[in-house]
This record gives sequence, structure tokens and C-alpha cells, in this order.
Amino acid sequence: PKKTDFKDPKTIAKLVVDGRYSIPYIPEGVYAELRQAVSSRDRIIKEQNALTNRIKRWLKIYFPEYLKVYTKYSAESGLLLLKKHRCLRRLKNLARTVSLKSGVSESSARSERRGLRPW
Repeated sequence: PKKTDFKDPKTIAKLVVDGRYSIPYIPEGVYAELRQAVSSRDRIIKEQNALTNRIKRWLKIYFPEYLKVYTKYSAESGLLLLKKHRCLRRLKNLARTVSLKSGVSESSARSERRGLRPW
């Protein structure tokens, strides 16, 4: 785009005459590659954080208990559990089966699922 503002060239000319300007540093060679690598790393970290937040949001919606049990969403045992039991109904049945096998009564297991503690 063309600029037709007459104030900008006058301001720039005055800064040059007064010596109040700096020459931009444009890296070359290894330094240019390093600058590009750092900016790529920053971009990748931002994308990773966005994906992590998205996964945590999905887990809060579909498996609200998951983040209460596993402090890190990427825990291996939790990921294996989600991989094996993708359907929420199957996961609830597994929880009921495990609680019955461990000697927990059905009523206290039901209370646990509703978020009530037995004590």
C-alpha cells in the first residue's frame, strides 16, 4: 500500500539528521537459523499448550472424574484405561465391577459415583 502522509517522511528525515535512529540487526548464517529455530519452538509450545487445554476440557466434559484421579492427563495408566474403554458406559461398568470385587458395597459405590463420600 502507498502512503501519502507527508508528516512521516519529514519525521524520518529529522531523525536521520539528528542521528536518532538505529540500524536494524539482521542475522546471517547460523544466527539466522538460531532465530528461526527459537521462533519455531515458541510457536510449537503455544500449540502444545492449546492442545493440552483442549484435551483437558474434553476430559472435564466427558470424564469429569478423570482429572480427579490422575493429576496428569497424560498418565500412562489413565491413557490405557481410556484407550480400552472408550465408551463411558463401559467405563462405568468397569468401575462398578472393580468396586464390587474390592469389597465395596453397591450402595457406597453408588454414593462414590455421585460424588458423595461414604464417611
